[in-house]
Amino acid sequence: MILVDATARFAPAAESFPPGPDGEPLALYMPLSAREGLVLVKDGELLRVCNLATGRSQTLPPGPEFRGCYVLLVGDGEGGAVGRPFQVVKASLVLEQNHRRLLAQTFSSELAMWGPCTEILTPQIHGPSVDRYSPPLQAGPVVAGGAVHWLCLTHSAGYVLKLRVRAAAPLLTVTKLPERFPNNGGWRTHLLATMEAGGSPAVLGADKERISAWTQSKHSARWNHHPQVVIECKAIAGFLGNVAGERMWRQIQQVNLVWFAERSGIVLVKVHDYYDYCFCWLDLQTKQIVNCSSDPYIRYKDVHCPCEMDLSTWVPSFGSTS
Repeated sequence: MILVDATARFAPAAESFPPGPDGEPLALYMPLSAREGLVLVKDGELLRVCNLATGRSQTLPPGPEFRGCYVLLVGDGEGGAVGRPFQVVKASLVLEQNHRRLLAQTFSSELAMWGPCTEILTPQIHGPSVDRYSPPLQAGPVVAGGAVHWLCLTHSAGYVLKLRVRAAAPLLTVTKLPERFPNNGGWRTHLLATMEAGGSPAVLGADKERISAWTQSKHSARWNHHPQVVIECKAIAGFLGNVAGERMWRQIQQVNLVWFAERSGIVLVKVHDYYDYCFCWLDLQTKQIVNCSSDPYIRYKDVHCPCEMDLSTWVPSFGSTS
């Protein structure tokens, strides 16, 4: 696992953080989710939550047997094995023709155990998944307003699922995206994000012409029928052509939205032309590319995961002197 600092350099993550309590380097394997300086990683069959600032970690007990995706939620305050209370949510959307449902189960660090598996019926979701080889819940869930949001694309429509897990029982809300939303279109890729800090989720869509955003009305919370343009691919190619050390880019042929970082509002974008590809950092608030890299350290990695933390968490003395 490689730590990528968008303003500095690349380094093995295990060499960039304090060792664990046993004095051994912090072992980071497959990152599944990260939030507020904590990272959920998978080591074989084990799940472990690591605090990158302290090197402390906690191994979770065996959990749900169903296949699904994981989301790490971090609570306020201090305490526990990693210094912060946290929850791990495992969810799976099952799109069987006559029994459509969301399975969800939550681990609590304060209780040190998994809660019961909850089954919530989802008859409002129609059609099979657009990709039968991938889970119906799209990668890159967003946590906003205290709830977890997933994007689901079927051959019939696009949906956003909103799950609240901090209540006594998980509460699910499903909203359908506008009819004009391209839920099944060629080279286009999609990603959930928020256009401003603390804002409502938006759905980004990218093709070889531009990156667009489907947003919700601030007054009614309904999805707007027409997307707004975030950035044209010509502008991305122009940025790459002006960066020292980067070659002249021709027409961009494919754009992949890799991940969204909730604290900074940055989207990692992978762009391809006829000859090569490159990673770009897109700032959603300014709608501009702020950095790029074609370094092989990250180009040939299979999994990319955003990890952000408060500066006072990384250097505690900053909180008392600033």
